Amino acid sequence: MQITRPTTPVTVLCLLIAATIVGCQFGPKFTATATKELRDTGTTFSIDAVTNTGSITVQGDEAASGTTVTARFVCGGKSDQEAQQRVHDTTLDVTKLGDGTLSVRTTFPKPHMSGDRVAFDITVPTLSGAIVRTNTGSISVTNARGAVDAKTDTGRISISKCTGSALARGDTGRIAVTSHSGPVDAKTDTGSVTIELTDQSTAAISGTTDTGSVSLSVGPAFHGVISVDTGLGSINLTDEHARISARELQKRSGTITIGSGGERSSLRTDVGSITINVR
Repeated sequence: MQITRPTTPVTVLCLLIAATIVGCQFGPKFTATATKELRDTGTTFSIDAVTNTGSITVQGDEAASGTTVTARFVCGGKSDQEAQQRVHDTTLDVTKLGDGTLSVRTTFPKPHMSGDRVAFDITVPTLSGAIVRTNTGSISVTNARGAVDAKTDTGRISISKCTGSALARGDTGRIAVTSHSGPVDAKTDTGSVTIELTDQSTAAISGTTDTGSVSLSVGPAFHGVISVDTGLGSINLTDEHARISARELQKRSGTITIGSGGERSSLRTDVGSITINVR
């Protein structure tokens, strides 16, 4: 992913490195670990975090006094000494962009070796949004006040207690968007999709998977028409709620109208069940 940076980006200062390096031997394989941490007094950021292999956790925490970015590196090597040197040479690169975004990247020594990975743990007092990318690893975003855009090829995605739009994409792994008040567009090839809107949410949603179940829970404020389709599976309404004003269902497809109708939403799976809960 490419980011447009300001012409004079300001690199965040105060990089604290706690490089506790441990060499471990599992037969012919050696690994070493190190933790590198950055702290900044800024309290409001949008996060843009990218890594090839590893997990990313981003959260908004109003009780935090400042912003903290922690990267836990693991590097492989042909020997214990090589693994320790390689993990020592990793870098945590954090840059403040002109639009209020904190760009978080890492650099590993080349060539890449088996066992190389990093786990990000990022805390911001006011998280104004997040763009998160990893090829292999899980993603978790909590308490964002703006848009969330999350993508992983292999790993689960969890988006919780966020108020803006949520875009989630995965190839293999489940997606869960819970306690959410904004629009949701969630799609994975293999894995379940769970969407739970807050009581106050009126947002339209889309939940799609090729193989896995899809579930949606909506509250009293939700009005809309939900299109449902499953190639092989059942369609379930967990409650014969009075707010379900119309049902035009065949065996595996159709529409469900909640309240006075309105925006269109969709739930789709090729193989799996669809469950809708109207609270």
